[in-house]
Amino acid sequence: MDRRRQSDRLPGEGEGTPPDGYHAAVRDPRTGVYVRPYFEESLRREYAFSSRHGTLLSVVLIQVDAMDILKTTWGPKAVEAVLSGVAGRMRGALRAEDVIASWDEGTFALILRDVDTGTASIVAERLRRTVASSRDMFDGFPVRPTVSVGVATTHMDAGGRPTDLLSMAVANLKRASEGGGDRVVPGL
Repeated sequence: MDRRRQSDRLPGEGEGTPPDGYHAAVRDPRTGVYVRPYFEESLRREYAFSSRHGTLLSVVLIQVDAMDILKTTWGPKAVEAVLSGVAGRMRGALRAEDVIASWDEGTFALILRDVDTGTASIVAERLRRTVASSRDMFDGFPVRPTVSVGVATTHMDAGGRPTDLLSMAVANLKRASEGGGDRVVPGL
């Protein structure tokens, strides 16, 4: 039993507690992950920290494959159900300090602090397998989502900006998607 006083609890903590204004502003209500502006601010902050302390920082972009087919075949409610399920599975497979956000419709973005390319690729592959092994039911029919994943990691000795890291992740995501989807393309 939680014996902390109500004033000692964090915002949004506790059973039946409605989200406070901050929580509602930084979380996507459909998926429960952070919204893109929160991700962008977090990336700027984490990149500055990483540059200052010489630590690694990885960004992972994850796109649900065949979103257009899902949308035209099953409609927007199916898309929402699949995105919610995918987001929930990924949230459950990440560390507490990892940031996961909705990037675009059907695309999620992750910030992995102090993680090299190899480890980020392992995390990405684990997420890809977790999503691929799942089955979402919609209108009584099984829907098996897959994802394409692009990974990029900072190389602090090369300088750069957060947008450079993000551009590398976007390019690798594009390679994964164009390669047939359901795959991870790590940073080079």
